[in-house]
Amino acid sequence: MVLRLFIILSAVCLVASCIPSKESADRTFRDDLCVGPYPSYWDHPSNTPAASTDARAFHLSQNFPKSLPVKEALPWKNIRLFEPGLTQVQRDVRAKQYLEALLAYVKEGNVGAKSVEDDFDVCRNHRRDWFHVPWMDANPSLGREYMHGLTRELTASRKKLAPTQTERESTWAVGMYNATGAYTIGKIFPGKNKLDVAIPEDNIRFHDGTVVAKLLFTSASVAAVPYLDGAPQWTANIPDPGCDKITVCERDECARSPHKLRLVQLDIAVVDEDAPLRWVFGTFVYVGTGSNKGWD
Repeated sequence: MVLRLFIILSAVCLVASCIPSKESADRTFRDDLCVGPYPSYWDHPSNTPAASTDARAFHLSQNFPKSLPVKEALPWKNIRLFEPGLTQVQRDVRAKQYLEALLAYVKEGNVGAKSVEDDFDVCRNHRRDWFHVPWMDANPSLGREYMHGLTRELTASRKKLAPTQTERESTWAVGMYNATGAYTIGKIFPGKNKLDVAIPEDNIRFHDGTVVAKLLFTSASVAAVPYLDGAPQWTANIPDPGCDKITVCERDECARSPHKLRLVQLDIAVVDEDAPLRWVFGTFVYVGTGSNKGWD
């Protein structure tokens, strides 16, 4: 993968091999996290799992912490990326280490299932609590699909992903917050019923140690985008990618059905009180070269 770390107004572009995570032994469903009134996906006949596949359907992790979790070990803080007086070379080296530490944290307990289709099912992660944001379901063309909770992102215009990409391609994504970030999300979504929301009266401030991850998948084929060779593939219940070639109005009328998508990007954001503006953003772009395949 290729990673980009964005800090304030500066950017560095580095090559990284992701740190693999061992398979979590316990993959049982966690009804302590994934229970609540908020819908998990767009409620429509074309977006409803069959009874035989219901057990693998997406569940919204929404039992948000009621108190700020005890701060866990944050390995990236030990790298001291924001230590004063670093040379550019030192900064580049530490930036790579910082992002790799964050990526390992995000992957822990989320990858290594027997099927890649079961990876990043946070409702079966027994190593770390992760949560989703409610109210991203109710939209015919954009709302969460039932297999992985993916929502539609910006369509990739022709040649945006590669010179060989000759058609517009759909982009679908799912994001998650760790428990520290979910504590703040829970203040907005108290969870008394599916319409329950507390509109903030002041600016929202996430706590130090908040981590956000978002996986983005594309409908592009390897023939169209060669560097996607070996990328993790998910089946998603989405409108036919051909719907991206028609107008937005018509798009709402496109029925959903299962389609294969490939991982193209993984975004990470973290609140780090040592950073000049607190938030640090990084992007891993999948590049299937050499031994770097799958989540590695």
